[in-house]
Amino acid sequence: MSEKLKPCPFCGGEAIIETFPDPSEKTKWNEPYYVACKGCGTYKNDFATEELAMADWNRRSADAELLEAVIAGQETLQKALAEEKTKNQRLLEGRDYSKELLDKQLERNRGMQNKIHELRAEVRMLEEINRQMSSLAGDTP
Repeated sequence: MSEKLKPCPFCGGEAIIETFPDPSEKTKWNEPYYVACKGCGTYKNDFATEELAMADWNRRSADAELLEAVIAGQETLQKALAEEKTKNQRLLEGRDYSKELLDKQLERNRGMQNKIHELRAEVRMLEEINRQMSSLAGDTP
C-alpha cells in the first residue's frame, strides 16, 4: 500500500487501520476493517479492504482540510468586516463632527443675518430722522 493515512480530521492525530480480532466472527458491522485515530479515538468502520478504509478516511481528512480553509476564509472575512466597521464608525464620527461644525456655522450665519437686519433697520431709522431734521431745517433733499 503506497498511500499513507492522513491525520485525523478532528484532532490531527495519527490514524491506523485495524481489523476486528476475529474477522470471521459476525459483529454488528458487516466488514472487518476499520480506521481509528490514536489521539481522540474517532473511528470509521465497516470496510471490506484496507484500501477502501484508507480511501474513505483520507477523503474525510480532505473534507477537514477544506473545512479548515473555509474557517480560515471566514476568519479573514470577519477580520475584514471588523476593519470595515471601524472605518465606517470613524467616518460616521467624522460626519457627525462635520455636521456639528456646520450647525454652529449656520447658527453664526443666522446671528449675522439678524444683526444685518437690525443694522439696516437702524440705518432706515437714521435716514428717516435725517430727513425729518432736514425738513425742519428747510433743507429738503
